[in-house]
Formats: sequence, C-alpha cells, structure tokens
Amino acid sequence: MEIKFNIEKSQRKMLAKAIGDSVGAEVKYLGVPSCAYQIGAFTLDKDAMLTYDDTVNTEIINKLLDDLKSAGYSDAHLSDERVETTALETEENSSPCDALTVSMPRDFFTEQALINLRQIISNKKTLLLHALKTDSLEIKETDETIAFPWFTLHNPADADAYIKFISMLCAFAKERKRVIDKPDGRDNEKYAFRCFLLRIGMIGDEFKSARKVLLRNLTGSAAFRHGKKGGEDNESNESSD
Repeated sequence: MEIKFNIEKSQRKMLAKAIGDSVGAEVKYLGVPSCAYQIGAFTLDKDAMLTYDDTVNTEIINKLLDDLKSAGYSDAHLSDERVETTALETEENSSPCDALTVSMPRDFFTEQALINLRQIISNKKTLLLHALKTDSLEIKETDETIAFPWFTLHNPADADAYIKFISMLCAFAKERKRVIDKPDGRDNEKYAFRCFLLRIGMIGDEFKSARKVLLRNLTGSAAFRHGKKGGEDNESNESSD
C-alpha cells in the first residue's frame, strides 16, 4: 500500500519526523542509493511516497493522516495516488469531499486473478456504478500496483469500508479458478449487492458497518429478495450470489 505526498524534497525530513511521532517509531535515514527514511513498518522514499504493507491496521493509517493534518499537512499535500484517503482540493463554495484511490500490490495478482477480477467487475458493473455513485470502473495498472480510483468520500470514516471491499474483492478474484461472463440483472439492487458482499467474505458483525456504507445508495431491500421491508440488520435472510 502507498500514500503519495506532494511536498518539496527538502520537507521530507520533517514529514518523516511527523510520521514517526504519530506511529511511535524511530526514524532512520537509509542513505544512498535509496535516500529513504525507514519509520517502523513505513518507508518514505526520495519522491515522498510512503509505503507500507497490508498488515498495518487501518486505524493506524487513519490516525496518521489525522495527525499529519494537525501538524500542518493540508489536503493539498496529499496526492490522488494515495491509498487510504485521497484528498483533492474542492472548488470554492462546493461541498467538501475527497477522492479515494485504493491500491493493491501488483504482485498480489496472478494473470488469471486479473482476468477474473475484470470479469467480476464487468458482471457487477451496474451494481458497482450505482453503489459507489461513480461514472467509471477503470482499473489503473502499473508495474507496482493495481489501483481502483472509484471512490468519493463524504465522510472520512467511509474509507475503511472501501478498503475492506477492494481487499476482499481482490482476494475473491484470486481464489477463483475462472469467472464466467454473467451480468447481474436482478431488479432488487440492494439485495443482489448484499448477496455479493457476503459471497466475497464480508460476513458478520466485523463487516456490518462496511456493508451499510456500500449498500446505502442502492434501491430495494437488503434482506428480502422480492421487496419486503427489511434492512441491513436482518441477518437471517441471506443468499449466495
């Protein structure tokens, strides 16, 4: 995982110290050729890219971002490539919101996993577009990452739901031998997407808040396939996708 900071190179040392203060880790300069700072489980490279693996707790990342803002690193310092919260400047008089790109390491995927992932996204295209209120489900690939620039944050707490969703979606795609071309055409969007979330592993109280975020923009009933009144809290009427 990675977060890109838009700062001058001369500001890296102060940024590294601020990160160390937030996460409670020693800051160690690694010297040439990397010119990077090692800060516990984090590495700040010479281009101000902060990298860390997926074992780092999301709460730690969210606290870090909050602490950096308190230390004077405004939204403008954070690039649209970052993982946890991608903050963009909004036009004056517009409602504040952040764009979020969630990235996964490229080496997490086999070629078949990427084929599966693209087919799943194609099958669930309508549901995903409506659930995320986005116009595009483009995946951006580099040699290092597979990025999903799909999300808009009206509440910073929603980032955790989107990160969990992408992580589980990618793991599900990786586990499949293959995925057939079968677009989802069910009328009850909320029920259909909830079934899909459960199928990829977002089951139980651990994912309850995330499911609520992901289902809130969809029409229909989450608990009843044919439109009876129900909701996210009803855990007894679930189906596999």
